[in-house]
Amino acid sequence: MPYCVFCDAELAADFRVMRNTRCPRCEAYLHACVQCRFHEPTLHNQCLEPEAEFVGDRQKANFCEFFELVGGPAAGRRPGRGEVSRSESGRSRPGPAESDSRASEARAKLEALFKKKPADDDDD
Repeated sequence: MPYCVFCDAELAADFRVMRNTRCPRCEAYLHACVQCRFHEPTLHNQCLEPEAEFVGDRQKANFCEFFELVGGPAAGRRPGRGEVSRSESGRSRPGPAESDSRASEARAKLEALFKKKPADDDDD
């Protein structure tokens, strides 16, 4: 169920958010970075979508084409590390299982590369 991150007001599942749409309860802009499922304050651009443009004031309405309201039908919940997140170009990040197997495979290759070779004990 979509909701406002400022006042936790639940919005109708089919609630359409346009650029200047405001929360019916607290009047905060809904089409703002802080209301988006891709918003992540710990990242450099504060966005999980790598192709998103920089936005100066994350609480004001913006024109971001990747916007998905937190808790919306397409959003579900914020994606975690390694979960699939598709941009409009159709590219996706690896899922958790694929990411774990790739990491294990890479780690095994590194260990094999830097593994000490047994010394030859030839006393000839």
